[in-house]
Amino acid sequence: MTRFDDGEVKSISSISQNGLIKIRHSIELNTPATIESSMKPFLDNGHVDKSHKMRVQFKGSHSLKITTMSESHGEKVLRLQFPPIYKFHNPKGMHAPLLGRNEKLTLRLLDYIEFQSLLLNKELKASFDIQYIKSTEKEIQCRLGTIRVLLEPFSRTRYILYFRHTADQRPGFVEWPVDLFKEPKEPSKKCKSLTLESQDGRTLSGSKSLSRRSTQGSISTIATIESSATAFARIQERSTGLGAEGVKGLIVEFHEPSGMFCPLSLQSRTLWGSTKGNES
Repeated sequence: MTRFDDGEVKSISSISQNGLIKIRHSIELNTPATIESSMKPFLDNGHVDKSHKMRVQFKGSHSLKITTMSESHGEKVLRLQFPPIYKFHNPKGMHAPLLGRNEKLTLRLLDYIEFQSLLLNKELKASFDIQYIKSTEKEIQCRLGTIRVLLEPFSRTRYILYFRHTADQRPGFVEWPVDLFKEPKEPSKKCKSLTLESQDGRTLSGSKSLSRRSTQGSISTIATIESSATAFARIQERSTGLGAEGVKGLIVEFHEPSGMFCPLSLQSRTLWGSTKGNES
């Protein structure tokens, strides 16, 4: 992977096992698109589409350069303009007794998680399917998508990430540090929603907690060389551009209530760590 100066992924290069095919996937920031162009990975909601497991998609303008080599025709280059889809399959050539089914699935899952972490410049702690995310002002932010919990290795700060899609705003990813929100109360067994309220009662983009982060450097990602103030301004610009200036909190509706397969108590603990102040 190559990166821009701010640490965001610029391109992904891969090569076939025989070395005859090279693929370069790049983001095209200067090409107009109705959706924000991003190298952040977009995930399927497994409750909506169960046929596509462990695949990663991208949004906006992307390009592919496919170079093939052969003795008879030499080098050929094919250029395509669309975002590719990455699928994670069971590792080949690894069968029992070396690897059983569970071990194969574990390797596949680890690759899937690691790929996302590299793209996001943060460790992926958890991913949950959601029915919707709306602001506490009742504006729908996301329907039938996913919400991910990320951990920045340097600052040990947790973030939530989701893809915001509304009729009157340009769709794009939204990322908030968890310490902008009050720690939610333990949900009841039948509760399916989690309310995240602003820590200081202000709008999220104007929160004092977010402002303090501009002097701590914790909003900068791995491999970034830009100043913290520049990174803070960039995040504020992106957030405000996505209509976040009036949002004082979020309501996240999950598919299962607390006590089911993905209990809200687990989701809440994942956001803030197993206990308050836990940064693992």
